[in-house]
Amino acid sequence: MSLAVRRLVFYLLLTLFLIIAPLLLAYTAGYRWSQKQNRIVKTGAMLITSHPEGAAILVNGEITGRRTPFLLMKLLPGSYEITLEKENYHRWEKNLLVESGRTTFAHTIPLFLRSIPQLLDHSDSKYVALKPVNVMLKSYKHYRTFYEPKTDTIVVVDNQYHLRLAELPGTHAIWQEKESPLLLTYSEYEIWQWIPHESKRILITRLLGTIKTVIPLSGREGIIVVMSDRIRALELDLRDRQNSWDLAIFDVIKKASLSEDNKLLLIEGIREGTEGLWKLELY
Repeated sequence: MSLAVRRLVFYLLLTLFLIIAPLLLAYTAGYRWSQKQNRIVKTGAMLITSHPEGAAILVNGEITGRRTPFLLMKLLPGSYEITLEKENYHRWEKNLLVESGRTTFAHTIPLFLRSIPQLLDHSDSKYVALKPVNVMLKSYKHYRTFYEPKTDTIVVVDNQYHLRLAELPGTHAIWQEKESPLLLTYSEYEIWQWIPHESKRILITRLLGTIKTVIPLSGREGIIVVMSDRIRALELDLRDRQNSWDLAIFDVIKKASLSEDNKLLLIEGIREGTEGLWKLELY
């Protein structure tokens, strides 16, 4: 091979290296070509966790082979239809936006069993062991709530500084116990939430049926809504669609309460003409 040919090969290889090396570095750093934007963009990520864990993750209808919890990486910026499926559980789905260089969080997604209410015998040892707990918390940490009949609202007071912090529509108030406290207020047809550190109130839902009780779920971004004729579960994540599920239908529901382990709901009411105390498995 002549010197001229060797030089030509050398410069060709050098040129290829100068072209390919930056592309490899950009690929490793998470940059991809976007056909929609017709340019190279930095990818994002999505962290998905659920309770219970082990739900299959589908992206835009395609099976990924991954299960929760999982971090989806190197996603081009844009909207993704995320679906979670778990055997014997209600399906969850939502469109979530991924931004360039950022991580989108879908935390503590609540998944609920497809279960049928079971009638309990009062002499059953399982019934005795349940010991329903009272979740109607009027105060939490240094916050206190009370109902103001003149304005038909729930007033939030900071006992530490003796200040009124907020007024929310509703006749009942429940604190969801978590690191960042969340207040839920409700009336017969509406449910609101108030986030103290953001000082904002958000309408969760308006329902046609009568709301009897709202029960927050520990460690999950969801609530149980006890209505006059059904048990409904709602997620608190209001991005895109709000997932909701009718977990059980009754003729009449008198009252309901959550078990200490949060896995069972005890329901006093009439179902298919039979009156008694029923248990409904949630997880």
